[in-house]
Amino acid sequence: MWHDPKMMTVAACVKHCDRKGYIYAGLQFAMECWCSNSVRSTAILESGCNTTCSGNKQEMCGGPLFLSVYKVEKTPAPIPDFLQNKEEAKTDKFLEGTIEDYRGCVPTSKQGNIFQSGSVLSEDAMSILSCKGICLREHYSVAALRGGTECHCGHVETNFDYHAAVNNSLCSVPCGGFEAHFCGGHGYASVYTTSAEDPRCMNSTLKREGSMPLVALASFPGSGNTWVRHLVERSTGIYTGSFYTDGELFKKGFKGEREHWKKRNTVAVKTHDFSEELIKEYEAAIVIIRNPYKAMIAEHNRKFGGHTGYATEDRYTKGTEWNDFVMGKSRTWTNTALMWLQHCPKVLVIHYEDLISDLNNQLRKMLTFLNIEIKPERLLCAELNSSGKFKRPDRKKNLTFDPFTQEMHEYINIYIKTVAMALKLHGQAPLPVEYAPSQVL
Repeated sequence: MWHDPKMMTVAACVKHCDRKGYIYAGLQFAMECWCSNSVRSTAILESGCNTTCSGNKQEMCGGPLFLSVYKVEKTPAPIPDFLQNKEEAKTDKFLEGTIEDYRGCVPTSKQGNIFQSGSVLSEDAMSILSCKGICLREHYSVAALRGGTECHCGHVETNFDYHAAVNNSLCSVPCGGFEAHFCGGHGYASVYTTSAEDPRCMNSTLKREGSMPLVALASFPGSGNTWVRHLVERSTGIYTGSFYTDGELFKKGFKGEREHWKKRNTVAVKTHDFSEELIKEYEAAIVIIRNPYKAMIAEHNRKFGGHTGYATEDRYTKGTEWNDFVMGKSRTWTNTALMWLQHCPKVLVIHYEDLISDLNNQLRKMLTFLNIEIKPERLLCAELNSSGKFKRPDRKKNLTFDPFTQEMHEYINIYIKTVAMALKLHGQAPLPVEYAPSQVL
């Protein structure tokens, strides 16, 4: 649920649910916006939705007991990989009985509290919305529904194995208060996250100056460096630093952004530089590599749309800017990987695509490389709040054409093969199958 006590409008809510990948948007209490993939309730007279929107007094945003519902012609967003069986992620019909922020069907005991430290409420009229609202009001980050009537609130715990997600059909007991939605099963819980933060995972710190090794977090722009910083900070409790000073990032919570990169008081330092002189300043580096086609599109979006926006299609067709951009950036993508592999004494290559498909293991690799103790609770925090502060909207803004010409494909593919061979030579993880040249595998 998203709420805005001052600026909520019908258009804003519909846009929010559109970006989240849901097909229905519902407004209530003038300021609340709810998203779902199904609505099977019977419509009532519009007089029940008599509360004006907080951002537009000419529109109605539901009422005390009713939702103003709008349909958004979008397909449901996929469930996060670490809590969803990949084979069913796109086709599971039981997802129609879920709403926004669903995290999977997880086995539990049939009775008793799900969370060791938390709360539980059982009522015949239980619904997903009411359970999430209860947990949010109690400042819990996770809401779990079981048996159709039980609402459990808590934070991530190692005894509740989120990675043991099962087929969603096992969480198909209708909610007592809204039968169109599912509220867990018998011995299984439908798990949702709320907008509350887990206080155990919010605290990050800067270490004493000079106490940390100088480790680079290096990448070609558009490869997810800021996202990885978010994951590392959540997993370690230590701020990351930066070779740059981005005020927008600092305001969003990256408190190491304004620390001098040589102070050695952060867990790793963001950089896109690949000069030999600078590389030799570092003791080690985590090098993030992403499919160059997607990385260049992402960097082009950042250039013209900021951290969360998109470049318009005419940015790919007017003049020679796009052609010059691809020619230069494809070389930069290649040189970033090659130079760090060649000149940094200790390197761990992390592929963006592997983070998407196998987040837990990739986080463990990075923490082991950084010589940081792995704390399971913080690792779970990072996974459950993996999106980060600068994730572009879930709604994909697909181009209506391939912006890469045949000539571009030819030389980019040569660069890909070059990087694949270098990774093999240096004993690093190979390029993901998604774009790896078969002859190097």
